[in-house]
Amino acid sequence: MPDVDRKKPRSDRRRRTQTIIFRVTPADFALLAEEAANTNMANTNAWVRAVAFEAVGRPELSRKDLQCLIGEIGRIGTNINQIAKVANISGRVDLVTDLYKTRTELVALKKLIVRELS
Repeated sequence: MPDVDRKKPRSDRRRRTQTIIFRVTPADFALLAEEAANTNMANTNAWVRAVAFEAVGRPELSRKDLQCLIGEIGRIGTNINQIAKVANISGRVDLVTDLYKTRTELVALKKLIVRELS
């Protein structure tokens, strides 16, 4: 029986054949290895590959965009406070709890963005 239509084994199709080499200092390598270990990836090379491919798809945000985002988060926080006040007056305690939790998450997000801007 001819094997004309036979596909390559899966391992042959996914084999990495190209190499990218870059040098780092021992301190940089230690930092990369530590970061890889913190993400439960024992293989530093696999971690660097994952980070590189993730960075390719990440959108570039300018400082102006991030500052606008901080303003929007602030306005959302104000709206949440207003809704929480009404919910508190009406006795909807479950809603108030959810709103305060959401506000806390927004404050944390705002702090993260401010730290990125610094």
